[in-house]
Amino acid sequence: MSMLLTYCSSEGAAAQFRFAKRDAEWIAPKERTADMQTIEQAHEFAREWIAAWNLHDLDSIVAHYSDEIVFSSPFVERLGAGLSGSLHGRAALLKYFTAALGKFPSLRFHLRAVLVGVDTVTILYDSVNGLLAAETMSLNEAGQITRVWAQYDRLD
Repeated sequence: MSMLLTYCSSEGAAAQFRFAKRDAEWIAPKERTADMQTIEQAHEFAREWIAAWNLHDLDSIVAHYSDEIVFSSPFVERLGAGLSGSLHGRAALLKYFTAALGKFPSLRFHLRAVLVGVDTVTILYDSVNGLLAAETMSLNEAGQITRVWAQYDRLD
């Protein structure tokens, strides 16, 4: 599985996420820097984001997102999380991610590519059930994701 993630900031700055490994457990970052200017930083961000998902660590996953997150995906409705295809707020996102991990207990993402734009990063990855996925993310000054657009190669 692989993933395409776009990561950007409405204020013009993107962020870099760093995880620490302690006692064979990945720890979500407590502080994020406010500049993702290099391809290397974008790749590091993508690897860390995917690592949190592959560990099924909801706390680490949700720590990437702001309280005001707006998340859009064609699968929001399919998992019963909302009819509009979009979720608003971290609590709604946590509920959606909990349902997704429950439905796909063997979920593993595999990174394919990372693309960098103006204040954005796009991550292409293999997702569940052989889906090719792309996520575009916008971040705030604190380095938390404020907006996500998820896309897939098919919707079955």
